[in-house]
Amino acid sequence: MVNWLAESWSIEGTPDEPIIDVHLRKGVKFHNGDPLTSADFEFSYERLRDPKISRFSYTQANIEKFEIVDDHHFKLHFKAPDGNYIPNALQLWAIPKKYFEKVGEEGFAKAPVGTGPWKFVSRSIKEDLKLEAFDDYWNKDARPKIKNLVLKIIPEDLTRVAAFKSGAVDWIDTVPLSAVEEFKKMPGVTTLSTVANNNLYIEMTADKPDSPLLTHFR
Repeated sequence: MVNWLAESWSIEGTPDEPIIDVHLRKGVKFHNGDPLTSADFEFSYERLRDPKISRFSYTQANIEKFEIVDDHHFKLHFKAPDGNYIPNALQLWAIPKKYFEKVGEEGFAKAPVGTGPWKFVSRSIKEDLKLEAFDDYWNKDARPKIKNLVLKIIPEDLTRVAAFKSGAVDWIDTVPLSAVEEFKKMPGVTTLSTVANNNLYIEMTADKPDSPLLTHFR
């Protein structure tokens, strides 16, 4: 884990009721120029904890209070320990409060604003997503070296491979296994293979009246 928007954080309180003390990085801006502050994370927290708005409300279930100390310092007070909170990047997202309240849910969905190295330009459903380098991105070492980026949606393997071979796209992922060796032999092409997780999910239906698991799980 690397601290980015959070310059530092520490754990206080007691083991049963911990407090996460967060200091935000100064100088971070949203793509519309608004500075990132603790109020934006409080706004994010309030939205995430509301089950009527967010399907991720469970991530905030163990927090009792969000305390703003100043514009770049806030504390999360827990009513019970939560082992997932820190590994999952504090479960909070940087949402620009002023901009969101100005344009509303629908307006934000059409023109989202974040703090990352790329800012939103346009989106065509099932076609592509167009982004532009954010010149005011806080991390100068990680600023994009190119101005424009287009992410194309090409679900069919053969079409995706053909687009790469023709030069229509510069990079693809999920290369079909049958084409990997061919790609490795192509001049000027670099390939990368990595080990990935393979999750197996087994569901046991225990809520049916005749389920043998019903009594046990009760």
